[in-house]
Amino acid sequence: MRTVVPVSPGEVPDEGYLKRHGLTKYRLANDIGVSPLRDVADPAVKAQLQANTDQALELGVFGVPTVEVDGKLFWGFDALPMLAAYLRQDTWFDGPDWPAAGAAGVGLQRVSLRVV
Repeated sequence: MRTVVPVSPGEVPDEGYLKRHGLTKYRLANDIGVSPLRDVADPAVKAQLQANTDQALELGVFGVPTVEVDGKLFWGFDALPMLAAYLRQDTWFDGPDWPAAGAAGVGLQRVSLRVV
């Protein structure tokens, strides 16, 4: 087991800190017992992230968090109560207001910029 210089409270162990101590984010997480299921540097993980991003753009995702249920998108932290109401089968979603909100038109369009 190696000894690593501790990080001061409030200090973020950035890339420079990790490099100086011969660590990667994956190794650090593993060493402190919060090992991720997959290595973020793995090309397969990066490919999955790109595929997920492409799918999100196709669905019209705009904001974080975004949850898709039954083809309906609930995006943004402020939409979580609306999502909860939908999951409780609130009858408001059966009326004309939900489709009317989707018919309001696009105010801003996101484009995907992929650096190769």
